[in-house]
Amino acid sequence: MNNSESNSSSMNQQNLESKKNILYKDFIIEIESKQGDDYIINIRSPAGEGSSKLRLPFELDDAADMLQNLAGTFRSASSTKADEETTREMEMESPTSAPSIELPKTLFENLFVGATRTLFDQSIGMIRGVDSGLRIKLQIDPTDSDVAALASLPWELLYREETRDYLNLSRSTPLVRYLNVQRPFAPLSFELPFRILVVMSSPEGVAPLNLEQERQLIEQSWARNNGVEVDFLESPATTKRLSDKLSEKEYHVLHYMGHGDFDRSTGQGVLLLEDENNQPLALDGQTLGGVILQDVKSLRMVFLNACDTGKATKQAGQDPFAGVATAMVMAGIPAVVAMQFPITDKAAVSFAGTFYPRIVAGYPVDAAVAEGRKAIKLADSSTMEWATPVLFMRSPNGVLFNIEEPTPSETPTIPNINRPSNIIDDAEAIIKESPQPISTKAGVSSAVKGLVATVAAVALAVFVYISMMSEAVIPAIADKGYNIKQASDIIEAEGLMVAPDTFGIASAEIKGTVLRTDPPEGTSYDTDKPIKLVVSNGTIELDNLLEGKNEQEIRALLEDMPVSIATVKSEIGDKDEGTFLRSEPNVNGIIPHDTELTLYMSTSGIPVPELISLSLEDAKVKLTAVGLTATSQYQLNLDGNENKVFKTVPNVGSPAVASEPVTLILSARGGWVYLDTVVNGETYQNNSQGKNMRDADANSGTKIGVLRANESVKVIESKRNGWTLVQEIN
Repeated sequence: MNNSESNSSSMNQQNLESKKNILYKDFIIEIESKQGDDYIINIRSPAGEGSSKLRLPFELDDAADMLQNLAGTFRSASSTKADEETTREMEMESPTSAPSIELPKTLFENLFVGATRTLFDQSIGMIRGVDSGLRIKLQIDPTDSDVAALASLPWELLYREETRDYLNLSRSTPLVRYLNVQRPFAPLSFELPFRILVVMSSPEGVAPLNLEQERQLIEQSWARNNGVEVDFLESPATTKRLSDKLSEKEYHVLHYMGHGDFDRSTGQGVLLLEDENNQPLALDGQTLGGVILQDVKSLRMVFLNACDTGKATKQAGQDPFAGVATAMVMAGIPAVVAMQFPITDKAAVSFAGTFYPRIVAGYPVDAAVAEGRKAIKLADSSTMEWATPVLFMRSPNGVLFNIEEPTPSETPTIPNINRPSNIIDDAEAIIKESPQPISTKAGVSSAVKGLVATVAAVALAVFVYISMMSEAVIPAIADKGYNIKQASDIIEAEGLMVAPDTFGIASAEIKGTVLRTDPPEGTSYDTDKPIKLVVSNGTIELDNLLEGKNEQEIRALLEDMPVSIATVKSEIGDKDEGTFLRSEPNVNGIIPHDTELTLYMSTSGIPVPELISLSLEDAKVKLTAVGLTATSQYQLNLDGNENKVFKTVPNVGSPAVASEPVTLILSARGGWVYLDTVVNGETYQNNSQGKNMRDADANSGTKIGVLRANESVKVIESKRNGWTLVQEIN
């Protein structure tokens, strides 16, 4: 089916956007290893690098039941058994509860902690411009069985409660599962049409799918988009017929519609194709990617409209690339859109109906996926099916295609800009009937020349008039304190359109306050093009505003800002005495509104005097004399100088802050005692006569004290040779 020549109105409707150059900066979350209950995370972001830890409040082994229940809620919170649609999974339990934000919120709050949260907020604030965003690249090492298990969680649901945002419902913060595969990649350059091969597979013996209805929906929706050519591989969808079909043309996308499955015991993902007798034929992802698609050089994307195709193994000893989607990436496909839960036909068509036109318009694939998610949400706000698609990507910037502009037509036409068609069509007809080209050849009467000139002038005037009628001036809404609805109402009253998604930036204004428009107010703008609202995202950017200021100056500066000072502390630094040194969280970036700051002010400090070998009381007296305070602790030093200072923090001679006590570390009474047994407890009571304590675990060690009869001591270490290191309980 070739739709590239279609002139239908729906085609014009869907091709609203010209080539879209969206510039992303990468926020890379690399989950490297597991240590105890924690997963170690490394961050690389526009705001810098850092590390933090992820600790889940539930066991991954318990996640299977939780995800199964969650999958049920995805179908639709309001659906009934009478109107449930067919999904692409063999077995599917009915939903038991309405969609909940608890898991999405838990995933966000446990992933975005510490440095991850700080760098994320700072990076968001560094994004400038409407057509820009922060791409969240989630890298989970599939070769580490402990870490790979995290891939089974639906990270696409990340929900930030304080801003009420699902990150993946905005193309400004898309999440992709990025896989490092050692294969070269370059975007494919070509001229339209954009070719999609749709594989339809519904073998006998499994739950039937209404693929004919879905084909009709495709033919009536995204297949009619200008510049798109869609071919269908019909039943029987055998591996041979698929290979033959792929060799006929240069296809850019393979779109599979059918059943998928994932064997958790083997980690193997499969698609169900058909044999010559329409019986099920299980095709694993490695065979599809590594054999059938390996040499299809024009293919840049695979779209798997089947359940469980987005899953990968989490079991040790299994091939981490055995899942269908991950096998595609391993085979060299730059991007794979797969499904991690059952998906209804309605949601699948809504997603693809927005996704493919955005790809043709030049969107990066992750931005196109985000737009597809929004289409599902808008089609049915009661469902969370928008999180079902998973994007696996190895394209560094998400750009899969360089679609070249077709050679322009040589025949000039008057653009169709919402004008009275009869007037312009008549003008075009007169121009076409006039001599081509207009000349001053002898014999042409002045009347004819005058008539032609008049017609041309009228046509030009009509075109200019109509063009002007399709524009309006963007009204002034900046610095008015308007919320999104108020600003939208004012703009729409002028006959202009407002884009459905806003662009958030750091500002002292309340979250959601409209700051300006893009394009700016006063611009004469087409009435059929959306205007973007730039709003406060609930963060503030202080940059270096506090540098060089003392506490009083900082308090005055922050008085009218949405942040407050919780504590002020002194810290050794090289700044002027009493001036700003640093803060927690770091204010030299982006911080959320209502943040409570701890300020650290610079001080040169007071040198710690000589205290070694002094008693606790004598050391405190000496510190008080220079304006310092003390705290103390005991450590086993085995020097025989019981209850004497042998170390200080800060060290003797180093500067200390008057408000922070100097730690005096005193030599605790204790040593090695021969007990002729291994002590398993944390304490030991000597029920016999006194025993010598020595500075080494041997009789040759120097005697440094005595373990008294009936004395209880703390056990530091107990060796099999009978020697035990003990310390007096203070």
